[in-house]
Amino acid sequence: MAGFGPFETNPHVAVAVSGGADSMALCILARDWAAAAGGRVTALTVDHGLRAGSAADAAAVADRMASLGVDHRTLAWLGAKPATAIQERARLARYRLLVGWCRGEGVLHLLLGHHRRDDAETVLFRLMGGSGPHGLAGMAAELETAQVRLLRPLLAAEPEDIRAFLDARGRDWIEDPANRDPRFARSTLRLVLAPGAAGREHRLRRPPPGLRDLIASTTEAAAAARSAMRDAIVALLAAACTLHPTGYAELVRAEFIRAPTEVAVAALARMVTMIGGVSDPPPAERVRRAWSRLRAAAEVATTLGRCRIVARGGGIFVYRDARGLPAPQPIVAERGVLWDGRFGVRLVGDAPPALSEGLRVRPPTQADLRMLRLADAAEARSAAPYLARVTLPVLSDVSGRLLASLPEPSRNQRFELQRMRVECRFRPRISITGAGYFLARDNSCIIC
Repeated sequence: MAGFGPFETNPHVAVAVSGGADSMALCILARDWAAAAGGRVTALTVDHGLRAGSAADAAAVADRMASLGVDHRTLAWLGAKPATAIQERARLARYRLLVGWCRGEGVLHLLLGHHRRDDAETVLFRLMGGSGPHGLAGMAAELETAQVRLLRPLLAAEPEDIRAFLDARGRDWIEDPANRDPRFARSTLRLVLAPGAAGREHRLRRPPPGLRDLIASTTEAAAAARSAMRDAIVALLAAACTLHPTGYAELVRAEFIRAPTEVAVAALARMVTMIGGVSDPPPAERVRRAWSRLRAAAEVATTLGRCRIVARGGGIFVYRDARGLPAPQPIVAERGVLWDGRFGVRLVGDAPPALSEGLRVRPPTQADLRMLRLADAAEARSAAPYLARVTLPVLSDVSGRLLASLPEPSRNQRFELQRMRVECRFRPRISITGAGYFLARDNSCIIC
């Protein structure tokens, strides 16, 4: 843990605990580390509900955590379950629940129990999918997101050594049946890396050393390439990007044209992912085709990954596409709402319950836009460009009546909502230049 420091005073860390050997060992080690640092640990278990015994497993983990003196929470994945891509969708739901709990409780660090063989499985899985250097670099030991920092302290550890540690402590663990389910590609890869190692009777068998060394050397080379690419992307965006608080970006076309093509394509993909409010970039080939169009014509417009991109003069403008905006959403009093994956909207301070419970955040209608243009003209202020304005959230009551534009209300709207304070900040799901960076100017709309 020292390598992930420095930490805040009396740190509170969360540990994802499935009950398997890796997460159990990590929780014990984190508990001991936190106690020495004057902090505390909360264990989080996701009950995915994909099989009949999942609730019993979560209860068993809770009992084990109680015996360790560790606070524990079970997070249930509710609603309909997928029939295809089960493991991938379960993984996304698991992270959503874990990160959501951390954000709601103000916990800054989420520890994950991935080890060296997990990393090797990931590299092989991505290799079969045709991944490039970014994917073949494997898992990151430390990953900063807008909500929480993801840490993998055991990433360099062998699973056999982790199990030996638990044996020495006299601690048992739960074997996940999915690890031996032949329907899942990762289960097959697990057997390739350690033949017969799915059961306890083979738990000290190590993977073939030649294959392990090949994966390690591939990962090391890919990690170096990924690091160089990340630095180049950051340098390009720092020099060529202006990010506006109303959720659109302006790029200097000449800087992008001067950059190596792969760097320009990767930077454009990052911009589209962020402005579009999603977590994953569009397919690389689609980004390359879009970049070819943007660099070739003096004026051109195209769509890509929930974004509308317009090139004119010396600039390239990236806006959220007006299609596919979310339905009206209520503002949850305790934590607000991340609207469209881009804008965080929340109530600040006390508001009359009758009013706050009826608040909705929604896309603007054409009637709203006409009213907002008149308000901007009356106050002689500069409005956001039309392509940005049509994708900004507005505040309404439960009947749909417009109360205020976000994030910039007019003076009349401020007066109408004088007893309530609403904060709206541009908070995209990912940062513009990756972990640890955010180039957007912090902005807020306070209605008071």
